[in-house]
Amino acid sequence: MLIAGLLTIRYGMWVAVENSSHHTASERFNMVIQGDVAQLQNRFETYADALYAGRALLVTDDSVSRQDWTTFVEAQNIRTRFPSVNGVAYISAIDRSQAAELTDKLNADRLPGEDSPVTIHPESSADRLAVVTYVAPKTADQRNIGYDLMTDSTRRQVLEAARDSGRPTASAPLELLSDPKSSPPSVLVAMPVYGAEAVSTPAERRAAIRGYVVLSVHSRPLLDYVFKNDSASGAVALSVSADRQIIYRAGTQTWTGAKDLHKDVSVDVAGQSWRLSFSAPGNFGLSRTDRLAPTILLGSIASFALILSATFYFAINFKELRHRQRAYDKAGSEKKDD
Repeated sequence: MLIAGLLTIRYGMWVAVENSSHHTASERFNMVIQGDVAQLQNRFETYADALYAGRALLVTDDSVSRQDWTTFVEAQNIRTRFPSVNGVAYISAIDRSQAAELTDKLNADRLPGEDSPVTIHPESSADRLAVVTYVAPKTADQRNIGYDLMTDSTRRQVLEAARDSGRPTASAPLELLSDPKSSPPSVLVAMPVYGAEAVSTPAERRAAIRGYVVLSVHSRPLLDYVFKNDSASGAVALSVSADRQIIYRAGTQTWTGAKDLHKDVSVDVAGQSWRLSFSAPGNFGLSRTDRLAPTILLGSIASFALILSATFYFAINFKELRHRQRAYDKAGSEKKDD
């Protein structure tokens, strides 16, 4: 009973240390996740600031030219501050009756060296168009000018959602117009631009829409920036999916053991729900001493049990030997008396 009690106490100590280590690892894992989620949300808030600035320029100045737009975007140092942004575009929202006038404007605004005439494409019979009018910085693909985003269902949906909400709105993952085959998934983040009249309802917003400021965001550089610490350590595995499509993976392996750490988080990214799936080893973030503590204690329990067993074994055998010796001595004494 004494041995069983001592072993029970020792085992209880091991369970307590094991649980404490797992709790500490879990807390550190959750802290990393909270930091990553906050970083992702902060990044999109920064993008929203750039969109609001573009809208302010267009609302306050009706005569913005293509060169004005390029100067405005490049002055914000987009490539350095937002390395994941492919470009910043202004999209004109027009009726079919305004198409000829906009085409003339696009051709009048051609930059030196652009000899080919600009046309609104692809052709469609829709009454409403959303035509790429400006793209900046200069290094962005200028061939997109004239493209009607209303002819693409994914792009049309994000523009209409932004128009009706009045807020920056992200698209589902999509391929770049300029490089549909080789590009990893990107997203568009659209900000509606309204006329001077007050708008407060979706119906009023639809009537007042003038256009959109749109960021084209490359998903991998964006998520590499957000999750760079996780990717560098390799201890945290991560996948990001949007619209049931995986757009990002990081980490050297996926941790799937029963004692490993797992967590799924849904994050609202400008109206789109992104699912972040994290996993890490059960000893995540623990020091070498903390990682070894349960093993060392388990080893001490095994050693303690071995010592107790040996002591018990020798005690029993010693008692048996003494019993035999006494019996032998008694038998010898009786023989001598005879």
